Amino acid sequence: MTSLLPRCGDEMSLTSAELDYLQKRDDEAEHELNERCSCSLQAEHTGHHTALVQCLSGTEWWLSWGKDGAAPPFARLTGGKRLLPLDCCPTVSPRDKEESCLLFESHDGAHSFFLEPEAAPVPSRKYRAMIAADLRSEMAPDEERYLLATEAFLEEPVDAVLPLLTAHEAMAVTVLLTKLAGDEWLVEGHVEELVSRLEGRMVAAGVCPEKLLSTTA
Repeated sequence: MTSLLPRCGDEMSLTSAELDYLQKRDDEAEHELNERCSCSLQAEHTGHHTALVQCLSGTEWWLSWGKDGAAPPFARLTGGKRLLPLDCCPTVSPRDKEESCLLFESHDGAHSFFLEPEAAPVPSRKYRAMIAADLRSEMAPDEERYLLATEAFLEEPVDAVLPLLTAHEAMAVTVLLTKLAGDEWLVEGHVEELVSRLEGRMVAAGVCPEKLLSTTA
């Protein structure tokens, strides 16, 4: 059996403008929109990174980016845009004529049927919230009471600040909570609210130079 080739996997997030453009055409979308993309090309490819973002009314829209997330070199021909409609690659697998390459026409590197499967994408915040709402609706009352108690605590005005943690312990808690927010969609909003408060106090106290949530996510 022929070994499959590794994919690049370089990651890039959509800008707010790119997300806004796609969300405005949500009625044409054929799959869930993900805020963060992973390059679909073969590992160690040349040129820019590219990832399929959405299919709108049968047209595939791909995000292309260069080093440090900049627009790729050819973007000067597209007004600096990274989000582009590209034609599908017409190549079919020599092993199965029913399997077509899932990349775009004239892509760099091997065709998709010679590459390892792509990792499952992370759903967008909107979709995660929908899943969390469904999960909560199915919770037993004795399970939901923990969420209700958390919400009640977070709604209370700020009271006495207790000196229970060292600066580094607070940073460790913040990083662990951030990881929890990414894995547990049911409590994502609660965790992010708590992390935001912790970060704000650490930054104000001068024990943390910048937001940990953005640097560790």
